[in-house]
Amino acid sequence: MNTVVVPTWELFRETRMSGGFTWGHSGKVADGFSVSVYPEVSQVIHFSEFNSRTIEEYTVKNAALLMNPNAALGGWHDKETDNVWLDVVVIEHDEETAVKLAIENNQIAIFDLSTGTEIPTGGTGEVPAGA
Repeated sequence: MNTVVVPTWELFRETRMSGGFTWGHSGKVADGFSVSVYPEVSQVIHFSEFNSRTIEEYTVKNAALLMNPNAALGGWHDKETDNVWLDVVVIEHDEETAVKLAIENNQIAIFDLSTGTEIPTGGTGEVPAGA
């Protein structure tokens, strides 16, 4: 696969309507646990400044990571802070493994794509030392 087609307007709309998205090489990912394992490329944008162009720019900037067949583009609206997080994520099908990866990468939560629920993992979202 040489390119990943990302429907930025649709993902922007999905974030505004339902709080986030996970978009993989074959489209919307609806199964497994989404976990950010590249905290050094996380981007945080205030919800009022978030738009489809933001997603496009993030995708272009992180194209090399997104080309990995195990990678997906993730977006999450943190309603407590009113920020949107954009991340390169991986999809794990084992919850315990996903939680372990999230803790190792200081992530706030993982997302269960099949149930649509956020699972807190105790992190702050800040980039761990040495990452």
